[in-house]
Amino acid sequence: MRRRAAGFTRAQTRNVKTNMWTARWKLVSLWISQTARVAADNALRFFVCLDYARQGDTQKNSAWYLVTAIFTMPAVFLAPLNGALCNTLPKRQVLVGSAFFGLLVMGLFLALPAPPAGETGLFWIACWALISIGSAVYGPTRYAMLPAAAQDAH
Repeated sequence: MRRRAAGFTRAQTRNVKTNMWTARWKLVSLWISQTARVAADNALRFFVCLDYARQGDTQKNSAWYLVTAIFTMPAVFLAPLNGALCNTLPKRQVLVGSAFFGLLVMGLFLALPAPPAGETGLFWIACWALISIGSAVYGPTRYAMLPAAAQDAH
C-alpha cells in the first residue's frame, strides 16, 4: 500500500478531508443559527416595544426598559438551571429544543385571536416573555458549542 505524508493512506486522507468539511459545515450551520436567532429576537423585541409604546405616554416612556428587563430576567434567574441543563443533555438537543419552543410560542400567539386594536400591549409582552425564556436557554448553549466547533473545523 502506498503511503502518503505523515503516514496516512489515500483512504485515510480522504476521510480526514471529509470529516474536516463536515466539521466546517457544522460550524457554519451554528453561525447561521446564531445569526437567525439574534435577528428574530431583536425584530420581535422592536415590534413588542413599538406596540407597547403606542398604548400611551406612560408606556411610551417605559417600553424599551420593560422589554429589556423582561428579556434579561430569565437569563439571570435560569442561570443555575441552564448550566446543569447544558452540561447534562446533548447540546444539539438543547439547541433544537429551545428553537422549537420559540417556534411553538410564536405559532401559538399568531394562531390566537388578536386582542382589539389599542389593547395588544400585554398580549405581545406575554409572547416576548415566553420567547425570552427560550432565548435564555439557547444563548449559553450556543456559546458553549462554539469553541469545540471551531476546534473541529480547524
